[in-house]
Amino acid sequence: MPPKLSKVANKHNGVKGVEALENRHEKIKRELRDNLSDANGRLTKSESAIVELKNIITQKDEEIAELKLTLMNKRDIENQLKNAQKALESSQRSSEFVSNQVANLHRENNNLKDKINFLNNNILLAERNKEESMRDAVLARNSENIHRKKALDMNNKLNSLKLQSPSGGTKLKKYGDIRKTDTKISRFKRCLEFLKKDVDEDDFDAFITDFCHYIAKDPSFSYKNCLSDMDSFLAVVKFKFSDTVLKDLKAFLTEKLGYDIFSSRNKIDNLRKLHSTVDDYEITTKETMKKVGSREVNAKSAIIKAKDVSALICMRLERLSDSNQLRFKSEDDPVVVGYGGDKGGSQTKLCIMFGSIDQPNNPHSLLLVGMYDGSDDYKSLQDNMGSVFEQINELSTLTYKEKGHVITRPVVVVAIGDCKFLSSILGHAGQSCSTPCFCCKLAWSCRPPHATLLADFDFSIAADEYDPEDLKSPLLNLPPSSVGPPILHVMLGIVQNYVLNPLVALCNVLDYGEDLPDDLKDQKKMLRTLEQEESDYKGRVEVLESSVRSIDSLVEVVKKTKNSGKKKSICHHVVNLSIV
Repeated sequence: MPPKLSKVANKHNGVKGVEALENRHEKIKRELRDNLSDANGRLTKSESAIVELKNIITQKDEEIAELKLTLMNKRDIENQLKNAQKALESSQRSSEFVSNQVANLHRENNNLKDKINFLNNNILLAERNKEESMRDAVLARNSENIHRKKALDMNNKLNSLKLQSPSGGTKLKKYGDIRKTDTKISRFKRCLEFLKKDVDEDDFDAFITDFCHYIAKDPSFSYKNCLSDMDSFLAVVKFKFSDTVLKDLKAFLTEKLGYDIFSSRNKIDNLRKLHSTVDDYEITTKETMKKVGSREVNAKSAIIKAKDVSALICMRLERLSDSNQLRFKSEDDPVVVGYGGDKGGSQTKLCIMFGSIDQPNNPHSLLLVGMYDGSDDYKSLQDNMGSVFEQINELSTLTYKEKGHVITRPVVVVAIGDCKFLSSILGHAGQSCSTPCFCCKLAWSCRPPHATLLADFDFSIAADEYDPEDLKSPLLNLPPSSVGPPILHVMLGIVQNYVLNPLVALCNVLDYGEDLPDDLKDQKKMLRTLEQEESDYKGRVEVLESSVRSIDSLVEVVKKTKNSGKKKSICHHVVNLSIV
């Protein structure tokens, strides 16, 4: 802490401080006065410089005004020069025009002189030819009468030609507006009569025939009297004409019509070879037993198998792609192939159905891969179509052209068919065994009196799946879980057994009014019994009728024998009749 000062010292220090401050203020004031004087000097110089600049600007403005006046005078002089040049040019043109007018007047004067000379010559010629003209006028009157006669003759000929024309010289109704057949026939006859006059009557029939053939061959007309090559081929295939039938039919048509409506047999055969698929199938024959009436006879039947199922499927897919019927969302989508079969009549057919197309229910979605005479049970399918099943089992991918690009897609095979076919391809024993379902091992009976009915069946029972050893070796390598009951057959069976059959049985009871069983099966059994009884009675009646006829014959023989009086011959005739 600093030591404290005395009051005198403090006062002395205060006086010194005041003096120092006053000296400092004086110094600052002097500096400010000097700066102010310098600023005033500079301001004075600036004002004088501004005055000088204003004077210079005034001088420049005066010079600019003088230059503007000079420029305006220059423009006036230039305009005057231009006007003078234009006046000079116009005077030159006017002088040229005057000279041209003078030349034209000279030429016109010469032309007038030539015309005067020409007119004088014409007057002389006219006077000379006046007498000749009068003579020609007399001759012209005579020729005019001759021309009038010729005109009348030509007019008469024209009227006769109009009457002979198909229209008869009148305006006919448009042919498309004619509704009556008689009117059309009348017009046909007029046209034919007109043509007959142009063509010799002896050749008229040949002309009409050739004319019709010409119209039929001309593509500008819709009329045709013969089939094209493709139409002929389609007709032969559709109506199953053999070569002999086609040959006889062509000869018959040529004889009756005068021409053949079919194309040549050679062209039809070439189209048949072009579109034939015989090379894609293996066709063999075998002898089988067929029942004809009550007899069994040996008959040959064909077995048709696809040689290369994969190639056939690829060809069909390419054809479907070309016709824009295939439907895939991406290049990885699989080709869904349904493999099905069924027995129709005496033949079992196996086919491929395509699922990846726009309209699956059409003929282009079906592809035949096998056909044979026989049932569609396990053994028949294995014996006749074993190679086809092997090819289907080997299908994993398909490579074909889709819209011009080669593409490979995976294959998904789906089994399609009725319960019997599905049981056969899975190796199941069929619906007559104790476990009728090919999907589970649940057992029930289908035959009375222990038949399981829909009302008695316990649907809550959980059934087990088949073990591989429970089934035969499957023909188609598919997991059993991927094969379900055919919905159509199931629905038809339920409706048939629980709706239609009871209604038919009830209708029979109401119609006949007799004591009939309530069940349709019992009614059918009763009907079969009655039919058998009827057959037995008919047999007995036929035997009795035959006996009556024999007795009548014997009576006639006895009568004839009595009338002849020869007793020995009686035994002879009786023996002969008994032998007969």
